[in-house]
Amino acid sequence: MKNLKLLFVLLCIINVASAKTLYVKPDVLSTAWSNVEGTVYTSISTAYSAAVAGDQVWVSAGEYVFSEMMSLKSGVSLYGGFAGTETSLDDRAKKEGGHVWDFVNETVVTRDEALTASNFIGQSNTLAISAIIDGITFEKSIGSAVTVRQGGIVQNCIFRENISIVGGGGVQMYMGGTVRYCYFYKNRSRLATEGVADTNGGAGLYAHSTNVNTPCYVENCFFDSNVGLGWATGGGAGMRANAATTVANCIFYNNMAAGGKGSAIFSSWASNTFVNCLIYNNVGHSAIYANDGGNFINMTICNNVVTNPVHFAKATANGYKLVNSIVWNNKTAKGTATKINSVGNTSSTTLSYLACNNGASGITGAITTDMLEDNFVYDLSDNNTGSEEGVNYPEFVLPTSFVGVVYTSDVDSLAELSAADWKIRGSSFLINKGNNEFVPLEYDTDLSGKVRALTEEDRVDLGVYEVEPSNPTAIAVSSIEDEKSIYAASGVLHVGVENSIVSVFDISGKLVAFFRTGNSMESVILESGIYIVKVESEGGSLITEKVIL
Repeated sequence: MKNLKLLFVLLCIINVASAKTLYVKPDVLSTAWSNVEGTVYTSISTAYSAAVAGDQVWVSAGEYVFSEMMSLKSGVSLYGGFAGTETSLDDRAKKEGGHVWDFVNETVVTRDEALTASNFIGQSNTLAISAIIDGITFEKSIGSAVTVRQGGIVQNCIFRENISIVGGGGVQMYMGGTVRYCYFYKNRSRLATEGVADTNGGAGLYAHSTNVNTPCYVENCFFDSNVGLGWATGGGAGMRANAATTVANCIFYNNMAAGGKGSAIFSSWASNTFVNCLIYNNVGHSAIYANDGGNFINMTICNNVVTNPVHFAKATANGYKLVNSIVWNNKTAKGTATKINSVGNTSSTTLSYLACNNGASGITGAITTDMLEDNFVYDLSDNNTGSEEGVNYPEFVLPTSFVGVVYTSDVDSLAELSAADWKIRGSSFLINKGNNEFVPLEYDTDLSGKVRALTEEDRVDLGVYEVEPSNPTAIAVSSIEDEKSIYAASGVLHVGVENSIVSVFDISGKLVAFFRTGNSMESVILESGIYIVKVESEGGSLITEKVIL
């Protein structure tokens, strides 16, 4: 047996050493890969079938129609996003200012319109050598566009407008696998009127493993505008983590669970862990629905339209953990305040180091003193900013001005969603209010990659972002006219403080304008009225001025 294993390893080494690249273009008329010698395929499946362990398949920009599923093979990786002239993976052009999945030359895999169901790429067994899928847009699958297990890695991909029929319209994970740096957009669950309704849930992604030693990993992904169904059909518009899944550094926004639970996340078991996840402007019964235990660490859950922003459901021996987190300004459809609901929790549950509206009274359900440490559940103001003494303001840099999703294609509202900045300012109450012991060492950076404070003297901040504290002392400007750094004229506010964050509030305290300055004067048009202008410099100093227009 030992000799057979050694032979297998040697064969793998030989294959990798003789690895080659296979090239694919969309059709015979395409000029892609004119610079390479040998065969250039016009079918992804044909090229992939010809590859062996260690090979890579490079696919140029264009649309590729799949009529049958292609199976992942051990050690054979698939890459898209090429113009068809590159000589290395790093040569692939990315869109300026875009994300890692935004390739200038988009490789799109879609389904044959004649098919009533389609899965593009599947994986039926554990792979001895990892296979990577990278830089491809998968769209309009009926059934999971991609299925992976242990050894399957999906990265830098887009999943849009796919339909989930047995869980995971974009990706279905089972018994392991990794999905990272991917964008899930407008995927949805299948309706009963279209056939059998989706029974597992997770319109964007579904993950499940029966063994904690072969976990599923979902990291650094965006879930945007996915639509899920109700509890009876699985739940989870963004994703459903059934068991043994770790979700880290992910963002969920504008997702909707149509009459169902878990507009962002549906978690089914105690073996699931969620770290550094930002959840905002979703709609459904709950933003997070945890059915039977689970760990939620350094979460930011804001501006969702829900019955409960976080709902812990079953009464079992499995406890829940919600720690180092912010739960703020979540509303019902009627605009009333919501509470964290801990129905059926046991004494093994921990709800601590939290900042939420109304503090401990913002948590309802089966509460015990073992679960809830009052000293570490902070009362957070309903207003984002303010100056009232003794009030805890979150001071997010740029929250959305509305709660819930954008139901229409309103350009301004969609732009506001994507431009929202849920970092906290240097003077925020949320700084250093967390407990370092809860932070997993493998995820010791925040959502932006900044290293979290992991010493006893420097505690972590609440939520998904760390920030350097600023000097809270206001630096007064003696005269606007003399300083000429902040002044108003003819309905226009001018700010000439370099490299600063500017917030403008009306007399009621509502944020009416927000912008950053560079190396020159920045201006904004305002209606007549009285405004408070706050200018926070890179060094942390704060200028506060009243301006009358």
